[in-house]
Amino acid sequence: MEIINEVRAKVFAPYIGVECEYKWNREDQLLFGKLTPRIFESLYYDDGVITYCKIKLKPLSVISDEDAAEVSKICYKEKFRKIIRYHDHIELEIDNLNDLRIYFNTEIKTAWRETISCKDIESDEQLLTYIKCIDYLRSKGYDIPHYLLGGKTLEQSGLAIYEK
Repeated sequence: MEIINEVRAKVFAPYIGVECEYKWNREDQLLFGKLTPRIFESLYYDDGVITYCKIKLKPLSVISDEDAAEVSKICYKEKFRKIIRYHDHIELEIDNLNDLRIYFNTEIKTAWRETISCKDIESDEQLLTYIKCIDYLRSKGYDIPHYLLGGKTLEQSGLAIYEK
C-alpha cells in the first residue's frame, strides 16, 4: 500500500517532537533530529524539501512502569499494581479494582481499536478515556496502530523505525 504524503503527515502529527531521521532535498546525507513543524509541513504540502523521513518510536511491548502507571490513572484514576508481560500482550493489574486489568496487544494483528482496551466502550466518557490513553502513549513515542494505515503500526507501514 503506497502512503500518500497527506496521510503520512496526518499520521506523524501526534508525534511532533519525537526523534526522526530525514533527508533534505538538497543534501543526500541522512540527518537526525526532532520531528519539527517544518518537516511536518513539508510532508503535508509535498513541497519536495523532505525526500525521506522516518520517526523513531518504541514498540508498546517495552512500556515503562511510569507510562503504565499513567495509563492506569487515565483509565481508572487508580495506581497499577504490576505489569505482566506475555509474548503477545501486556496486562496491568490495577489496585482496588478486583482483578481488573488493562490489556495491551503487543503483536498487532487486529483492528487498531483492539490495541488497548480499558473497558468495553459503551459511553462517550469511555471513548474519551480511550482516546486520552492513545494520545498519551503517542506523546511518549510509542508506536500505536492508526486507522489511516489500515490498523497497522507506523513501523509495519515503513514510516517508523524502533529505537535501539
